[in-house]
Amino acid sequence: MSRFISFLKIYWQLLQSFSVSRSEQTTIIVCFDGSVSHGGLLDRLKGVISFYEVAKIKQIDFKIYFNHPFQLSDFLQPNAVNWKLETLQFNPFQDEVLYLMNNFSVNPLALIDAKKNKKYFIYCNIDYLKNMHQDFSDATIQETWRTNYNQLFTESPILKEAIFKLPQEKNIVCHTRFTSLMGDFADTTSVILNASEKENLVQKIIEKINNIQQQHSNLPIYVLSDSLVFLDAIKATTNFNTLSGTPKHVDVKSTFSSFEEHLKTFTDFYFISKSEQVFLLKIDQMYSSGFSKYAAIIGNKPFTIIE
Repeated sequence: MSRFISFLKIYWQLLQSFSVSRSEQTTIIVCFDGSVSHGGLLDRLKGVISFYEVAKIKQIDFKIYFNHPFQLSDFLQPNAVNWKLETLQFNPFQDEVLYLMNNFSVNPLALIDAKKNKKYFIYCNIDYLKNMHQDFSDATIQETWRTNYNQLFTESPILKEAIFKLPQEKNIVCHTRFTSLMGDFADTTSVILNASEKENLVQKIIEKINNIQQQHSNLPIYVLSDSLVFLDAIKATTNFNTLSGTPKHVDVKSTFSSFEEHLKTFTDFYFISKSEQVFLLKIDQMYSSGFSKYAAIIGNKPFTIIE
């Protein structure tokens, strides 16, 4: 029922751009318009990369419509592919809407008919590369993901300037994702630890980071996280480095997020991608985030999960 309701919301949103003009070519349009919950930045990029791969295989046009909760082009601009789409035109008698949020089972290649001159409006947060290329090794899948990302995107002038202001020394990144555990914000999860549980978890994480530091004593460690409570604890009790700014999950009360908070998400992502090695710490109830994993893929850097 919830999927049906989400589809109806999307359909009625698209009807506001009603058009009877027929498409001259088959086009995939990946949409992030705020009509439904799209997930965080990485979830959105998964949908983009997946259907760009479909467009390449099918040899059809590819566009991104991303205007919520920010304009994607404020941070990422077209590189080798002109994917920008400023306005929508939806012909309900011809075009098709594909709602694939959290639908892990489909092969998207089977959903797109390159011979039909129509637009496919895609709502997706899944990495389908393995579904499409089951014979590919993990290394080849990662190379394909990295290639697709670099063909699509280059940093905007604003993002380039922000990246330039980041620490430029070689480093190791330790990344943590707590979602709601530390009580910072509401998320798709709702569990909040009590004070004692929070303190115990923080100490366990610090112990793991200390072990990493002992093995890599020649490089400084930067700790990145979605939790400001945790980052404040790191700054107060350790000598590990953090980055300035307030972390913010894109899809949590995104309407009220500032430009600087969204910029922080992108700079964190690129900082991780440029590090020498990436560690994701997943202790006890912590979330297994793909944010640092895919940043490491973009930067072609070693990635390790510490549990």
